[in-house]
Amino acid sequence: MGVRVPHPPPVFCKLLQQNHCCCAARRKRREPTAEPPSNLNETSTARNSSYRNFTTSRISSAARQTYIDAGPERRRSPQYRPVVGNGSVERGQEVLGGTLGGQIRMVLGRKATPGEGAGQMSNHHTQKPKTVVFLGAGASCAEGAPLQGKLFRKYFTYYNSPMNQQCLRHRWDEELAMFFKTFFGIDINDKEGIKTASFPTFEEVLGIIEIADSQNESFKGWDTSEHVHRLISDQKPLLKHMHDILILLIAEILDYTLKDKAQYHPQLIRSLHDADWLRTTSFISLNYDILIDNALLKADEEYGLDLDYAIDFVNFGDEWRPPNKENNLKLFKLHGSLNWLYCPTCRTIRITPKEKGVCHLKWKREDCVCKKCDTLAVPIVIPPTYFKALSNLYLRHIWHAAEQALMECDRLIFCGYSFPDADVHIRYLLKRIEMSRQSSPEVYIVNEHKGKKNDSRLTEKSRYMRFFLDKTKVYWTKLSFEKFCENPTSIEGSSR
Repeated sequence: MGVRVPHPPPVFCKLLQQNHCCCAARRKRREPTAEPPSNLNETSTARNSSYRNFTTSRISSAARQTYIDAGPERRRSPQYRPVVGNGSVERGQEVLGGTLGGQIRMVLGRKATPGEGAGQMSNHHTQKPKTVVFLGAGASCAEGAPLQGKLFRKYFTYYNSPMNQQCLRHRWDEELAMFFKTFFGIDINDKEGIKTASFPTFEEVLGIIEIADSQNESFKGWDTSEHVHRLISDQKPLLKHMHDILILLIAEILDYTLKDKAQYHPQLIRSLHDADWLRTTSFISLNYDILIDNALLKADEEYGLDLDYAIDFVNFGDEWRPPNKENNLKLFKLHGSLNWLYCPTCRTIRITPKEKGVCHLKWKREDCVCKKCDTLAVPIVIPPTYFKALSNLYLRHIWHAAEQALMECDRLIFCGYSFPDADVHIRYLLKRIEMSRQSSPEVYIVNEHKGKKNDSRLTEKSRYMRFFLDKTKVYWTKLSFEKFCENPTSIEGSSR
């Protein structure tokens, strides 16, 4: 039988309970709390609350007293600045806690010097400006690629030339000839007639097909419905099949006109490196060709900077290695690329380094079959039309990554881009960025070329000026893409 312990009086129980609560509160105050806020220009009430978060075991009482003595007005001063560093506490400074691998040091009564802090948080104005180079069709035209308005004439001239694999004909060429004869009254087999024929633009042809497909409508004899029984090769409706052939037409003519002719894109990479701009430059390309891709691959060989498309390829470790996260150059191809092959079954993407793998869909289809599921791969190419379907998951990721780069850039350089009205998705992206940033980047337009008419120049300049919010930061330069590649830094002294 146990000994009975007398119950303490009620008053003593109450005192014990109060003492326990006080000890718990003291222990809670001694526990490390959240890191100090990055923005110290807050209201006085918020500052007092933030100070309580600074009371960690690593902060001396003298440091806390210095912070308190400064007062709200003093802490609001522009000279009261945070710097990241690991040095000892000096006179007039205080250590307020650890963050970003170092300590936040408050420099009172003077500005921080560049030597203070590994990250030099307060010295951001000494960091190299971040640049985004935006490549339009004019950049590829400088290397010999045809403009959109001349693309069909260029292709069918090549189609009828002896150089076209000794006039070897593919059945798809016959279907293409039937399409142009039926829709536009153009006989592409007439070698003399195509020299004077009035061809539609690529935008017009693909726009017609895509609108019909999106509305599940059709033309007589050219139904787009999946349920139609009049099917031709590859078990696709006729008009959808013609859409794929037109995409391959782009690949084939670009492969023919640009093969082994790249001059200015590699020069641009070298010039950016010589100017010490390359490591802080990202690239956005609307072109399907791989001119800038191959130029950046040379940067990997020469400067140890990996090409990073911002997406993962299924052949990582086989034909392509993952880019180094610390030393890489970003390339965002918003409209797809001719060296990407997409498996719609596995939803994986494969890269064909240094070559336009999409061209193999016409002549070497066995090279375009998915190794995992045996599905024939398809191109990821968004045609230059008003109706742009950005449903592919890889393209959505690329657009998001490009948005982040645009949010952080100090300079935005448009090269060979006329800012056409059809690119509503690009306009939306740029306006979204502009409205989200605290200040606009400097915008430079590099789009001069030999024989350019003044009317075209004025029209393009008007498009840029009416679109961007801060007109004082939009600069129309006198530079062609070729001249820009020779000396990228010349943009600052060549604005009109």
